[in-house]
Amino acid sequence: MNPNDVAPRRRPRDPDQRRFERWESSLYRSDNTRQEFCAAETANSQKTDFRLNFYKNGSSFIEFVNPNWTLMMGEASFLLRFDSGYEVMCRGKSWGDSDTHDFTDRRMVHALLGLLVNEKSVQLLNANGAPLGTFSLAVAKAALQDLNACVGRI
Repeated sequence: MNPNDVAPRRRPRDPDQRRFERWESSLYRSDNTRQEFCAAETANSQKTDFRLNFYKNGSSFIEFVNPNWTLMMGEASFLLRFDSGYEVMCRGKSWGDSDTHDFTDRRMVHALLGLLVNEKSVQLLNANGAPLGTFSLAVAKAALQDLNACVGRI
């Protein structure tokens, strides 16, 4: 995720924020590392944010954040279930109010991006299979294309 191994605090740079209905893409600067990174994100009705974060150096991670969560901090797993039935298991960390997964395998990143572009929705489930939220993937393609362009600008 980032060199300090803590959940990154971020500050969007307003002129670099673009909206695509429920999705947006933004250029951020990490308060922890001062590195700029790009994100494509959406939120659901339970106020859970779903973000894909990409740094210029190629590192990337996925995160789900909800200020009302009180998750146990430490190692965590979560499942992404797409409307077609395809499932992706992610192993990462829980930060109390968020879960993150660092992408260390480019094939997984490409496969996940393909699903996000071609599916209608994705459900987040905890390691026990309990649902934590569902996210619309409508117009995700436009936000992900802009995310790619953003990474090229930093």
